Amino acid sequence: MFCPNADTRFVTLYGNPLKQTLSPLLHNTVFESKNMNNLYYP
Repeated sequence: MFCPNADTRFVTLYGNPLKQTLSPLLHNTVFESKNMNNLYYP
């Protein structure tokens, strides 16, 4: 499980509507698989 820290980069998406976007799931899966300290948050 990913736990953000002071070095975590936050990646965001701006738009409307965002309820149905799969971007957080897709991006966070890749970030975790590549051991990147990033968190995608819409």
